[in-house]
Amino acid sequence: MASFIAASAVAYSGYGAVDVALPAGLSTGDGLFAFVMVEGSDASVTMPSGWDEVTVSGTPAAVTDNITLRAYRRTRQAGDADVISISASAISQAVTILAFGALGAATVFAANSTGFANQPPSISVTTTSADQWLLYVAGIGTQGRTMTPPDGMTQPAPVASGGSSGSSFVSMGAAYQGPIAAGTYARQATWDGSSPTGALLLAVAEDAGGGGGGGIAGDLADQSTAAGSAAATSAIAAAAADRSVQAGSAAA
Repeated sequence: MASFIAASAVAYSGYGAVDVALPAGLSTGDGLFAFVMVEGSDASVTMPSGWDEVTVSGTPAAVTDNITLRAYRRTRQAGDADVISISASAISQAVTILAFGALGAATVFAANSTGFANQPPSISVTTTSADQWLLYVAGIGTQGRTMTPPDGMTQPAPVASGGSSGSSFVSMGAAYQGPIAAGTYARQATWDGSSPTGALLLAVAEDAGGGGGGGIAGDLADQSTAAGSAAATSAIAAAAADRSVQAGSAAA
C-alpha cells in the first residue's frame, strides 16, 4: 500500500536554472511527481533525464494566456541525486515535488486540467479502481498568495511563490488525497485573492501495491472540461492496460 512521504517546493525569479531539493526520506522505487508552473504562455521547461512529462498530444498539462503548468513523473532509482536542476524559458517559475512510497512502478494518470481567471473552478476526475491517489495542483499569476486546499485533501508544503519586477509573478499550491475508492471526485481550491490568470490540474495516480497491478499505458487521449470564465481549456487522460480511467464531471 502506498503512503505519502514528503514534499518540497521552491519559487525562482530570473532566467536560467534553479536547484530543487527532492523531498527527504526517499528510497529506491518511490514515486515522484513534479509540477512546474511558469509565467508565460506555452513556456518550455527542461527537466533532468528520466523525468517523463504528462502531456496531451505533446502539449503541457494546462496553458492559459500567461501561465504554463507542466507535470512530470519519475520512479526513484538507485544513485539518483537528492537535488535536481530545472530551467525554464520564462523569468518566473514555481516548483512543487510530491513523493510517495510504493507509488512508482505501475503509475498511470487520469486527469482533467484547465486554465481559469479569478478563482479556480471545480474540476473532476473519475477512476474505476480502488487504491488510487488524487493529486491537485493550482497556480496563479500573482505573488504572495495563500491557497486553501480542496475539501478532503492535504496540502503538504507551503505555496511556492515568487516573481520579478513588473508583472512576472507566480504562486502554486499542491495537495493530495488517498488512497481513494473507485468513483468520481470533484475538487475545488480557493485563493486569498483573485488573479487575472491561472491553471490547475487534478490527476489520479495508481497505487503500485494496491488492488489493480497492471503496467503503464502509453496512449494519452484528449478530453475536455468546462472552466467557468476561462478561455483556455485542456485535459489529459491515460488508461491502464487492464482498466478504463477517464475524466468525469460529477462530484464524489
